[in-house]
Amino acid sequence: MWISIIPLALAFAGQVAGQTVYLAGDSTMAPGGGGKGTEGWGQYLHYSLNLPVVNKAFAGRSARSFTREGRFDEIGTLLKKGDFVVIEFGHNDGSSHPDNGRSDCPGNGAETCRYTYNGKTETVHTFPWYLEQAATSYLAKGAHVLISSQTPNNPDQSGVFVSSTPRFVDLARTAATNAKVDFVDHNAYTLAAYKTLSEQI
Repeated sequence: MWISIIPLALAFAGQVAGQTVYLAGDSTMAPGGGGKGTEGWGQYLHYSLNLPVVNKAFAGRSARSFTREGRFDEIGTLLKKGDFVVIEFGHNDGSSHPDNGRSDCPGNGAETCRYTYNGKTETVHTFPWYLEQAATSYLAKGAHVLISSQTPNNPDQSGVFVSSTPRFVDLARTAATNAKVDFVDHNAYTLAAYKTLSEQI
């Protein structure tokens, strides 16, 4: 997975000793990845940096469930001025019926929905809202925040290379713009890298 962490490493140019990089995301970033001997890309980021990396990503999480479980807040308690936070979600944020506790409210702003999960009614926000709330809280602590678009699924799985852009890519870009933080189009970069590899095989 080295091909998909290079742009993130470049985003940390000018890193200073004493800073820490924190990661918030799903299985594509997390320790243990999606199981079956896999690892998320976050487990390899430290090879490209001269900073410690604390991987708080957790498999199966969406921006909503990461928020509800207090995982964004946990990172906030660890931050010191000058630290970095990379936020990447999208794979688990799509809608589901009945609600699975991960689906975000449709929209790209302050829209809200009322969903029932585990017998409790919950006010659910949009994907950008969750990312913006986390980013804003981290900025207030003096951290540097980078929002990354989700990685693609295997574009060559059918034997024919198919390049696609999930809607959460643009929603992540919207969140980064609104929060005034850096954005990395991890989806586009990884697709380009996969395309190059497929042409070499």
